[in-house]
Amino acid sequence: MVDGAVCVRTRPGRECTDEFPEVAAIADALEGRSVILDGELVCLDSDGHPNFAAIRGWLLRRRGGPRAKPPVCFMAFDLLFLDGEKVWTLPYSERRARLDSLELDGQSSRAPRHFVGDEAAGLAGATAERGLEGVIYKRLDAPYEPGRRAHTWLKLKNRTAREYAVSGWLPGEPGCEPDRYYLAQPLPEGRPAARRHGDVRAVAGRAPAAARGRRGA
Repeated sequence: MVDGAVCVRTRPGRECTDEFPEVAAIADALEGRSVILDGELVCLDSDGHPNFAAIRGWLLRRRGGPRAKPPVCFMAFDLLFLDGEKVWTLPYSERRARLDSLELDGQSSRAPRHFVGDEAAGLAGATAERGLEGVIYKRLDAPYEPGRRAHTWLKLKNRTAREYAVSGWLPGEPGCEPDRYYLAQPLPEGRPAARRHGDVRAVAGRAPAAARGRRGA
């Protein structure tokens, strides 16, 4: 933000300010200061969990015409420039202190709390229990390196495993549509018996080599 004007850009550099006008409210919180922030636009569900599919789905569907957009919040996690000073050269601990001093804690923009040392010991497990994507670890003494994710950042993703049964396969159109195979997921105990055989959902992908040349059902 410069001189009260807010500009939102994607990671590749495309301007998308008009697509997310609610983020302009950050100008009131910054009270005319000039800043460059690094962060992420997040749509929160009813439990307060990030729902990345909601934003992605809206961006894809809006190509077919006007669509209702889910409310988003800009989550700031780093500070690159502040009132004429290039702070990206400073250690993360100093950048973070200056980011916290901006006191971003509104409905459309905020700086989530960060954890240091022993506070972060159980963070990975806590995020996994809550179904969150994972944790980003940053070296406190490292500068910001614009344009790339530096080796001083470590992303630890939570991964889950589920069991499915391949229940069918349909060939796609060569060069146009991928093969489709159908997966059945067992339902939890206690669900109606008529559905206990599983929910069937189509997933785009390549069929196993052994299945090619025949249809399954």
